[in-house]
Formats: sequence, structure tokens, C-alpha cells
Amino acid sequence: MLIIPGKSRIRVEPDSMERSSEQSNASMELFVPKPLVYKAKRQTPATEHQKERLRELLEQYGRKDSISWETLTRSEASRLQDKIRAGNF
Repeated sequence: MLIIPGKSRIRVEPDSMERSSEQSNASMELFVPKPLVYKAKRQTPATEHQKERLRELLEQYGRKDSISWETLTRSEASRLQDKIRAGNF
């Protein structure tokens, strides 16, 4: 039994000390670098509806058209719509 002054009595079993060292070794394996596995999402072109809505917003908010419509992706169109509505375009 291990007694720490000013604390209640703590019982430490030798078996538990071995387990904690095994757990420590296991947790160290968590920090071993591993190769990054990432599959990028495929960029899909903006839909005609998105393009149409974007043109309407540009006209409604009086913004100049400086968008490359042929290469515009869905995510870009969505972000642009949000920026125009927020007044950051």
C-alpha cells in the first residue's frame, strides 16, 4: 500500500502498474506518423440554375460580371452567391 501525506490512503496493485506501462506503450503508437489518405472530391460544373441565379444576383446588386462562366464549379457558384448577398463581392 502506498501512503501519500495529507491524502487518503491509495492502494496501488503491482498488476495495475504493469497495465499502465502497457497502456502507455499503446498510447505512444498513436503518435507514430502514418501516410495521409485523402481522396479529393470531384469538382462538378455549376448547374444552369446556379448560373442563372448568380446572374440575377449580380444584376440585382449592381455588380460587374467578372466571372468565368465556363469553368465555374458548383461550390464556387454557391460561395459567390453567399458573398454577393453578404455584400463582400
